[in-house]
Amino acid sequence: MLFKRLNISFYKKIKLLIIKNGFQIPNYFFWKKLWDNNPKTIIGDGLFFKNNLVGYHSYFRKKLVFRGKNYNILVSSNWNVEKKFRNYSIFLINRYFNIKNDIFLTTTANDKVSEIWKTLGAKEVNNSGCKKIIFKILNSKNFINIYGKKKKLNFLIFLSPFLQIFLDIYIKLKSNPRSNKDYNFKHSTDLDLEINKFNLMYENDSEYPMEKRSKKELQKYLNIINHNKNFYIIKIYKKLILAGYAILIREKIKNSKYKRMYMAEIRMNNNCQNNINEVFNHMAIFSKKKKCDVIEYRNLNSRLLKKIKNKYYFVRYVKNNPYLIKFGPNISHELKKYTKINWETSYLDGDCLL
Repeated sequence: MLFKRLNISFYKKIKLLIIKNGFQIPNYFFWKKLWDNNPKTIIGDGLFFKNNLVGYHSYFRKKLVFRGKNYNILVSSNWNVEKKFRNYSIFLINRYFNIKNDIFLTTTANDKVSEIWKTLGAKEVNNSGCKKIIFKILNSKNFINIYGKKKKLNFLIFLSPFLQIFLDIYIKLKSNPRSNKDYNFKHSTDLDLEINKFNLMYENDSEYPMEKRSKKELQKYLNIINHNKNFYIIKIYKKLILAGYAILIREKIKNSKYKRMYMAEIRMNNNCQNNINEVFNHMAIFSKKKKCDVIEYRNLNSRLLKKIKNKYYFVRYVKNNPYLIKFGPNISHELKKYTKINWETSYLDGDCLL
């Protein structure tokens, strides 16, 4: 057995391994953007048996901003090992954790991966915002079909015409009342200088840890996800002044013909958040026009959660928080405390990009 550092030139071998194990990988054009198309950048570690790649763990770099200082994040991405070589998997993850870095991060829905990370000292972050998923149903008929297929309750699909009547009534009762229109909105699919200036200000002024979005960071991530998802930018104005922005991402729901919209990220000045429900309602109306069947508002920070009126939304909870971090040896107690509780997580954090 041989362990070896990998770069983007190993794409074909990596693709063969991932497809062999029943998973998918984006085409080379998008995949390599995670590492800035740089052929010299180390993208992860490979496990080789007789010159064949039988195991692969990739990682890429991001930045955390906290009180004017940048910290290095090393994001664990694809961890894929052939079944008969799984006992070597722990060596791949240990090689990753032995890299000198400030913060190690993964976003995983795999319970076994989560338990391994926790055993090695990782902690969950932003539990209240990550475990609570707020959503609005935009198409009751399609939502019943989605839920029925996911839960394997075929009788729900059969009863859909009757259930739809009751669900439509319930949705109407949960609708936001007419607001005073505190905000104005502009829609775009292009980032501009105004958003970059806002991100610089937001990151410099915030007391809470967050991933770096200023300069070219946000555009880089949007360029990567564009391979199989649509993204939309909503600029939020209050009294003609930019108060914040949101990124919405539309994607096909797995194993179905239906579409879902995520509120992937929202940044708003703290003094402009009092009527956040108006902003979320605007996103729902916009998403419905884009033929989405449901919109989800995930990863909300503690300040926004306090301002949300749950009576306007449906709510579900996930058992395990997918956001896990492990700190490097030289991180201050203050950063550890604030990061675990108040990290402004978003859909664009971690390895959700691909």
